[in-house]
Amino acid sequence: MKHAFQISCLGLALALTLAAAQTSNGNRQKQNPQALQGPELVQKLSEMSPEEREKALGAIPPTRRANIEQRLKTFQALPPAQQKNMRERAAKLASLSPERQAEVRASLRDFNQLPENRRVALRREVHRIIGMPDDSREAYRNTEGFRTRFSPAERKLINDLREVAPDDQPTAGPGR
Repeated sequence: MKHAFQISCLGLALALTLAAAQTSNGNRQKQNPQALQGPELVQKLSEMSPEEREKALGAIPPTRRANIEQRLKTFQALPPAQQKNMRERAAKLASLSPERQAEVRASLRDFNQLPENRRVALRREVHRIIGMPDDSREAYRNTEGFRTRFSPAERKLINDLREVAPDDQPTAGPGR
């Protein structure tokens, strides 16, 4: 269970990195691995042959290269379904406006700072509302029960997490 939570946090971190990279480098060349950052870079490198990867990483400073290689190793060790979820989460985050991306990134950082029991509760709630139609979800979020279980800040986190959750697996980790 703890391992699944760590993978979930890794996915969120990679999604944050991708969104930040796409926000700051919106029109960069996707064919040039050195111009890529975050999970986009990890994905591109994972698709390369070892020789191509070595060539692409050759010009990168050693500290950054070691960090990228570790992230690549971690990503490649994930099951295909988790890799797919991470890609989907990153794509959803990247599809948001730059302002909304910044809000969601801040919420994800706030979420990761919560105590474990609150993260579990919020994850469960995201899982509960992910498939609801907009009007039903809004009505549910306005119920007294929902409002008493979650603070205004937690309600915002739930909404933001829902917005970038993969469709087929809304949240990972304990408490699903």
